[in-house]
Amino acid sequence: MAVFTTTAVERFVKAGISDGKPHATFRDGTGLCLRLLPTGKATWQFVYRVRGFGRAGTQKTVTIGSWPMIEVEKARKEAKAFAGRVAGGGDPRADMREAKRRCRAVVAALLDDYEKWIESRHLQATKPMMSLLRRGLNHLMQRDLKDLDRVTLIDAIESIERSGKPGAAREFRKHLRTFLNRQLSLGAIAIDPLAGYRAPAATKQDTVAAEEHGKALNEDEVFAVWRAASVIGGPFGGLVKTALITGLRRSELAAMRWDWIDRKSLRIAVPGKAMKSGRGHVVPITGMLAALLDEIPDRGGGLVFPSEKRLGGVTPMSGWSKLMPRLRQTSGVATVGLHDLRRTFRSALADLGVREEIAEAMIAHRRSGLVARYNRAELWDQRRDAAEKLEAWLSGVVSRTDGDGAANVVPLPGVRAAK
Repeated sequence: MAVFTTTAVERFVKAGISDGKPHATFRDGTGLCLRLLPTGKATWQFVYRVRGFGRAGTQKTVTIGSWPMIEVEKARKEAKAFAGRVAGGGDPRADMREAKRRCRAVVAALLDDYEKWIESRHLQATKPMMSLLRRGLNHLMQRDLKDLDRVTLIDAIESIERSGKPGAAREFRKHLRTFLNRQLSLGAIAIDPLAGYRAPAATKQDTVAAEEHGKALNEDEVFAVWRAASVIGGPFGGLVKTALITGLRRSELAAMRWDWIDRKSLRIAVPGKAMKSGRGHVVPITGMLAALLDEIPDRGGGLVFPSEKRLGGVTPMSGWSKLMPRLRQTSGVATVGLHDLRRTFRSALADLGVREEIAEAMIAHRRSGLVARYNRAELWDQRRDAAEKLEAWLSGVVSRTDGDGAANVVPLPGVRAAK
């Protein structure tokens, strides 16, 4: 039986491969071998059969590493460790395969792959969804998804609700279910641990709280918020006003770029990757919006409303928990949220008599599956008419001269005042 020594290995490699042979193998009878290829590359391997199958078992090979990177003594120790695992009923190759699977199947890695998949398909606005998923699963990031049971995942959902954020908990639950369905289809998990899970039925108190959470502003509040946005100024002040004029979401406004804006065709084309629905949306540019855009400086980074803390205009606005208190304090509207501006936009369209399907198209709500499949009309002319109706109402509200401090409000260029 051959014995591995440095001299013996060097002699074997120098001898090369016999003519007509695909490779040469040097064995020591313990399972350790050195395989030499025609390229001159020599690789240490451990060859074994799973215990209990004897000669009938399939011969398996585990690669240890290349010579001379792996010296004789180290290769021998690795082979001895593998032999011990086989003697104990283990399967080194299967163990290594499982280790690789676990590395790929940890929650953090799967979330990264999921994000790339969503972005490649432009399914929906990726950033807010992935941010919520990562925050909700933060304490489970290094766990194997296959090991996360129903109780663990439900606790992750309910912990968000216990923190006083029921809306975020609902969104997290929705995105988590979609993520798990994707992993199920890929085979990363064999069963969906949340299959059949339903949120508890809303109590009367929950219903009342939901109705009270968020509202459409009345005209006095719209006036106060608009005036406060003028006082605050900067990117955030412009974003607040644009939200009232367009009904766009916070994330869509924060992502808005100058190259989306076409002043000739009077439209802003928001790509699907920036929209919650994942579908592109086009916003009419009215006189009021055009005047507002004229007042906003281009900071050179491409974003219309960049972060006020970082120079260059390349970082999207964030830090809403610090920005919103200032808007509330300056306006005197204690509970206003940015989504309330979107509600106000949609409610105003209804009050102005805009048809339901037009108003829904204005805020980029998805149509039902059957309607969306057969009705591809953009309703552009009707949407522009609706935008002009809303502008006439909004310009009258924000340019009025009655009320406390109203005389200090300067109407926007091209915006008519209320009579």
